[in-house]
Amino acid sequence: MRVHLASLGCNLNYSEIDMLARRFGRAGHQPVSRPKLADLCVVNSCAVTHVAARKSRQLIRRLQRTNSQASIVVTGCYAEMLLEEVSRIEGVELVVGNDHKEQLVQIVGQRQEMKEASSTTEG
Repeated sequence: MRVHLASLGCNLNYSEIDMLARRFGRAGHQPVSRPKLADLCVVNSCAVTHVAARKSRQLIRRLQRTNSQASIVVTGCYAEMLLEEVSRIEGVELVVGNDHKEQLVQIVGQRQEMKEASSTTEG
C-alpha cells in the first residue's frame, strides 16, 4: 500500500510522522510524498489553537479533494479533542486517538485485512 503522511503543529507531530513513515516502510508499505499517488493518507493533526484546528480540517479536505480514492486516517490532538467532528469530514475512514498512535500501522493493517477478506467473500 502506498502511504502519504502529513503533519501539522508542533515538532513532536513532525517527529511522530517520521516515525510512522519508518514503521509503515518496515511493514512493507511504501511512503509517498504526493497524496495523489497514495492509497492511504495519514494526518497527524493539531488543535492547540482554533487556527490549528481549522488548518487540520483544511488539510484533511484538501487530501480528500486531491485523491478521493485514498482512505484517510486522522490522528493527533485534533482527532483526540474533536473525534465526532473529525469523523464527519468526508473521506475520513478512521480516527485514531493519541493513546493508540503507536499502534496505528497495526490498526491500519488489520482494517486492510478485514476489507480484503470482506471483498473476497462478497465477490
